[in-house]
Amino acid sequence: MKEQLIKLWERKERYIEDAIDIADRKTYFSQAFGALEMALVMLANWEMEDELISLWNDEWKARLEEKVYGKMC
Repeated sequence: MKEQLIKLWERKERYIEDAIDIADRKTYFSQAFGALEMALVMLANWEMEDELISLWNDEWKARLEEKVYGKMC
C-alpha cells in the first residue's frame, strides 16, 4: 500500500508541476490527500496507518504545498 501511495503522490506532484493554474494545482494537492484518506480507510493495521500519516505529515504535505503555493517564509 505504501509503495502505491507514494507512486500516486509522485504522479500528482508531476501534475502540480505541469499545471499553470493554481486552482488545478490545489485540486491535485487535494487528490493526493484524498488518496491518503482512502488508503487509511482500506487498512486494518494501526501501525501502517501511523506510518502513512507520518509520511504525509513529515514529507509529502510540505513538499507538495511548496509546489502549489511556492516557498512559504
